[in-house]
Amino acid sequence: MSPLFPLAVRPLPPWLGHVLRTQRGPVRGGAVLRGALAMVPLLVAVLADRPTAGVPAALGAMFAGINDRPGGEH
Repeated sequence: MSPLFPLAVRPLPPWLGHVLRTQRGPVRGGAVLRGALAMVPLLVAVLADRPTAGVPAALGAMFAGINDRPGGEH
């Protein structure tokens, strides 16, 4: 075993492989717009010098955009 990589390489769990898999096909414009709008609460909070106040709102917006991704191949 190489000293640079002391840990054995293990396959990814199926749930993590699904999350990291890239989507094929064109990206819808609505998804791009939702992704851009997800950063607005955090940007506003940072400009108001209260970045921690915008984190929950930005996370909620980000999760709403991620939730739009189809899944469930099990």
